[in-house]
Amino acid sequence: MSAPAITTPQFLPLTVAATPERPSVTIRTMHDERNGVYVNHSVAVEHPVVAVTPTLLSKMRLGALRRDALRTALGEQNTELAKRPPIKSYFKGSAGRAVAEKARREPTAEHIETAVLIYRLARLVGDFPVHAIARCFGLEHADAKRWVALAKKNGAL
Repeated sequence: MSAPAITTPQFLPLTVAATPERPSVTIRTMHDERNGVYVNHSVAVEHPVVAVTPTLLSKMRLGALRRDALRTALGEQNTELAKRPPIKSYFKGSAGRAVAEKARREPTAEHIETAVLIYRLARLVGDFPVHAIARCFGLEHADAKRWVALAKKNGAL
């Protein structure tokens, strides 16, 4: 079982628009093929009215902004993968529909393949892979861990 390829551009520019109380953030990320993650190349924070202070920066949760923007950017690059509902919910950052009880206990090969894709996407973005799988499939954390263990046992991860 081989999972479809994930399109990972070498450079991904991310932009988070400003709000009246939060500055705009522009992050240039670069794909680190050796570690399989995106790393920050540069970060720019600016606002025409609000002063950008260390206190403001600490309250902005730059990591969460980056993760969400990177998830969206990868979704735009991988429209074919987004045809699978759990992966679509991952790209949107929303909770997915819960799988049936039988599938929860004994996941099909398709479920495992999709879980592997979500795991790899979460690693690229800097998200928690098991939490992402649990959220996208509507699973408990223990079930998501079991699915990851099954994928590793089958050689998919």
